[in-house]
Amino acid sequence: MKIQVLINYGGVDTNGQRILPGVYDVNDAALFGVWRGLLERKQAIIVEHDADPDAETEPVATINKMVTPMPVAENTEQPEVPLMIPTSVNTKAEIMDFMVDFNIAFEDSMTKAELLQLIADANLS
Repeated sequence: MKIQVLINYGGVDTNGQRILPGVYDVNDAALFGVWRGLLERKQAIIVEHDADPDAETEPVATINKMVTPMPVAENTEQPEVPLMIPTSVNTKAEIMDFMVDFNIAFEDSMTKAELLQLIADANLS
């Protein structure tokens, strides 16, 4: 039987190795023997059943869907997202580092409140 792995999977049961999306025979060593779990969690689908009716594995429901392409949007611009200051940014120096990361101009002599106001103003423009 062959399955199609739908996700990039890996973890303790694969000894940290990744199973990349693709079609695999269930006996392929690259599946690390976890193919049943992938099917149960719907992270893989059966793409080819064994011809032998006495095969060790039982068929699992397959997903056969017609995929309709989504229309391409005319406007590909991303909506503006306001800058959010992480809660870990507390000191004036951390705020200044944040501003440098986001290319917000400031003067070293500014107070913490003035720096925060500059960030708020940057969200408005």
